[in-house]
Amino acid sequence: MKAALELGRWTFPAPLGYLNAPKWSGTSLVHDPEGATLVRQAFEDLAPGQYTKQEVIARATEAGLRSRKGLKLSPQSFGQTMRNPIYVGKVESPDYGVSAKGDFEPLVDEATYYRAQGVLDGRIVVAGPRKRNHSDFPLRGFVRCESCGRPLTGSWSKGRHGHYAYYHCQRQCRAVNVNKAVLEGAFADELALLQPTPGYMRLVKDRILDVWEQRRAEANDRTAEQDRRVRAIQQKSSRRWIRWTRRSCTQRRSTPRPTAATRQAARGTDARQDRSSRRRRRRIRRTRHPGVRRTHPAPRVRPVGAVLARSQAAAAATVLSGRNRVRRKAGQSNRRNGTTFQLLGAVQEC
Repeated sequence: MKAALELGRWTFPAPLGYLNAPKWSGTSLVHDPEGATLVRQAFEDLAPGQYTKQEVIARATEAGLRSRKGLKLSPQSFGQTMRNPIYVGKVESPDYGVSAKGDFEPLVDEATYYRAQGVLDGRIVVAGPRKRNHSDFPLRGFVRCESCGRPLTGSWSKGRHGHYAYYHCQRQCRAVNVNKAVLEGAFADELALLQPTPGYMRLVKDRILDVWEQRRAEANDRTAEQDRRVRAIQQKSSRRWIRWTRRSCTQRRSTPRPTAATRQAARGTDARQDRSSRRRRRRIRRTRHPGVRRTHPAPRVRPVGAVLARSQAAAAATVLSGRNRVRRKAGQSNRRNGTTFQLLGAVQEC
């Protein structure tokens, strides 16, 4: 196990935001499609110092972050999760004395991770919602110290005749300590100087109108261009339709109409063809024997003696089997019966 940890493989159950990967994947951990986004968002909420630890836990819980057992995260388990270096791609195991780079993809960048560690350690001051929006000191966080550059904070000081409000720098500097009324009055005077004059407002109005007219002209130009393209397409389609119509009319006029002589000749040709086809069918019907079914042409060899008798008997049997067929016409039936009796007499004579 120590050798695997030194190679960067995570051999323990996956932490929140990760899933254990199969061995054939070449990595030991993969991002959890659901938990990875929630854990990353918790780091991003904690790192800037705008929310306290409890507020980040509440936001993450509301978003759906849960433990492996489906329970809400306690402050202790949340702190352990945020301090785990595995989220920046490092494998550390104090029990085996191993610290190596993991073979998996980090979940957050190092800057966000280490800033979150500073918030957890107290090295980065966290301003909660109540402190950020205190009504007694509206300029807190907006005015900065000239010496250290940090934003000023405010507090009440107890004097001989009551409490007094002051803006001052952080505890590490203390270079600025000014009365609340003095600082807010100076800030109001600065805002009065920043108010626009009537001439400036007229200039802004003219500028806005110029930009508006320019954009409206561009929109009109685009509309005119689209209309021009539509008209061009319509004209092209109309020209194609006219050419197709003219071509169809020309083909109709160029085709000669059949005259009376042509129609008479055609009818005569059809009549002749009908008569010849009828003759051909009649000729085939006469030559075909009604009771014999030929499956293949038989060799035309003249039999002699006993061979003649056997062939005549076979012919008679074939004709007799033809009696079972459906009789189409009365003439055909009489002809078949006569032929059968003649063949039977020839067989008896032999």
